[in-house]
Amino acid sequence: RYERFDAAFACAGKLERAGVPFCIAATGAAMAKLLPTHAGIAVAHGLSPDGAVRSITLGAAEILGVADTIGSLETGKIADVILTTGHPCQTNTRTVASFIGGAPVPLTSLHQRNYENFDMRPAPELPSATVLRGAAPMREN
Repeated sequence: RYERFDAAFACAGKLERAGVPFCIAATGAAMAKLLPTHAGIAVAHGLSPDGAVRSITLGAAEILGVADTIGSLETGKIADVILTTGHPCQTNTRTVASFIGGAPVPLTSLHQRNYENFDMRPAPELPSATVLRGAAPMREN
């Protein structure tokens, strides 16, 4: 016996159709940013789009036993929300706003801040080069 190459991603759709509780998880904080991508790949292999979002939100909270405080938008729960340009499990979707605990979180990165800081700097004042010539050849032909 062998497993198909897509078994890991097709499994989520099979579990959803069978009514088995499941979630899509990441190994470590560094991989958490890939959760929507993995859920999107599972959609391509049979998971419903709504099931994909549930697998990384409420489904995960239910499995961890914390669904009474996180995992869905309801009164009394912690409001961690993102606003996107499309379905959050599509790789071409951009996040346009983020709220953690109900408070807005700026979506800037060190790269973006450095770009903004150094984009408007003046050009260096260098003497003009009249002759541009490289190093002397090592040998003559």
